[in-house]
Amino acid sequence: MKTGLLQQQVTKLALTNELRQSITLLQYSSYELSQFITDLSLRNPFVKINDKVYKAKSLNKKIDKELVSHDQPSLDHYVKSQLDVQNLDTALKNKIIFLVNSIDEEGYIRDSMDELSELSGYSESELLEALHYIQAKLEPAGIGAQSLQQSLSIQLHRKFPTSIIAHKVVEHYFIQLAEKKWDKISKELAITIEEVQQVFQLLQTLNPRPAADFKKVDIPYIVPDVFIEQDENGYKVSINERAHLAFTIDDEYLSLQQEIDDKESLDYLKEKYNEAKWVYNSIEQRKRTMVLVTQAILLRQKEFFQYGVAFLVPLTLREIAADVELHESTISRTVRGKYVQTHAGTFELKYFFHSKIKSTYNKEISSVRVKEIIKQMITGEEKKKPLSDQKISIQLETEYKLKVSRRTVAKYREQLRIPSSSSRKFT
Repeated sequence: MKTGLLQQQVTKLALTNELRQSITLLQYSSYELSQFITDLSLRNPFVKINDKVYKAKSLNKKIDKELVSHDQPSLDHYVKSQLDVQNLDTALKNKIIFLVNSIDEEGYIRDSMDELSELSGYSESELLEALHYIQAKLEPAGIGAQSLQQSLSIQLHRKFPTSIIAHKVVEHYFIQLAEKKWDKISKELAITIEEVQQVFQLLQTLNPRPAADFKKVDIPYIVPDVFIEQDENGYKVSINERAHLAFTIDDEYLSLQQEIDDKESLDYLKEKYNEAKWVYNSIEQRKRTMVLVTQAILLRQKEFFQYGVAFLVPLTLREIAADVELHESTISRTVRGKYVQTHAGTFELKYFFHSKIKSTYNKEISSVRVKEIIKQMITGEEKKKPLSDQKISIQLETEYKLKVSRRTVAKYREQLRIPSSSSRKFT
């Protein structure tokens, strides 16, 4: 056995600052990208913004819209800013970002883990790990819960970790507390009614809608990033070149190199010029990726564009990733906060991704189609005899050959903001 030097060539992907920033630019919405370009122009002399006012422009003059911006930070931007300063494994961070994009305006994740697993390509256990991190570490406390009870429980553990009685009441007697059955709680926990009332008062200090403060200001128009337009040759995908601020690289500053002698100033100019050039190329790559992904979605969902929502088929990020030969995390970043203008309306790109329900004929149907059927069934029900969730479940199987449990029907109905049958009876 001898000691010595061994030279070995290893291929390894290094996540450079440039690559990290490229990933960030792809993830930005049009508004966020415009903000980034504005900030860049203030610190980089080579970045020259072309337009102070910009509009969404397509071949169809009817859908030209003026961009209206706002300063209020969004929930996902606030949450992701926390991730930037935390030392997280890249894979875990990607899963967290996917779940953050699934949080609604009130701060809840309404979809089940199996649906999100089907949608993202991640396993349920991987998503649960990311979900636990969101619930335990990220602000505002209570986001990422799947029910009001869970959200309040999370907030209690974060803000009042020593309130043991409150934890027990929320975990085991939440319904009774909401119904103010304080005598029952008092007897079963062997505590006084005053202590039960104190728990109730403590819960009043918590936020049942933890994301309410981050609810986005209403914007009169959504600016599409991509257009899908139809002509005699079929469908065409094109980028909206004016969805965000455009900029050029001002070469005039390069002439200063001949007049500057000190190395520090020359290095500064070179650094800023390379930065401006690199950002410009990254934005162009961002456009190409959006068009590529939109084209793949169009091919998969062609019947939707031809015939409507009833023909929306199940689709996952993994399937599109395979079609365009990119990683699913790239697809997730591409569709997040990006909008496509079509003849049928304007949709967020992630709208086209839905989990699947199997019929008795082993044919797959999207969950959004099932929700549409449930909505139609409730619209056509007898007002004096509204359909229960169980009856809807049975009707889905007998009339549509779809196996959807009563629990799933209830979940879909709640996502559609439709009251229960007992509440509908009096409306």
